[in-house]
Amino acid sequence: MDDKQAKKVHDLVSANIFKKTKDIKVLLEGIDINLEISDVLQIKEKVKKGCSVGILKSFIPEVVLSREASEKKSIKRVEVNSNNPMSYISNYQVISAKTPAELTTKVKQEMAKGWVPYGGVSSAYPPIGAGGIISSPDKHFQAMVRF
Repeated sequence: MDDKQAKKVHDLVSANIFKKTKDIKVLLEGIDINLEISDVLQIKEKVKKGCSVGILKSFIPEVVLSREASEKKSIKRVEVNSNNPMSYISNYQVISAKTPAELTTKVKQEMAKGWVPYGGVSSAYPPIGAGGIISSPDKHFQAMVRF
């Protein structure tokens, strides 16, 4: 931004003729200064506090660069989340059975209903003489999810 543009921005904002920030934004666009409403609001605050044209000249690019960096981070977050299947899991259940063959049958039945196996099969065998630590008669388990 050159001195001339900074002076125009300063004059428009400090004139106080335009009460609506949107009006200032539209006028700035007319002289090829494209700022977002949030940028104009920040500039208005600076000018209200007595900011000079020189300081405004260096402040405006900082505001725009800061906003653009923030927008890039936001886009990157969306991209990361869209590639993460965990963010799309809508339901979760655990299927259990007494034998591996029975578990296979139950898992296939759930898959036919739209469930997807999630992770590996877990098996639990109580140690000899444990006396009821594992209370379930089922010994094989499979997590299932819906996306």
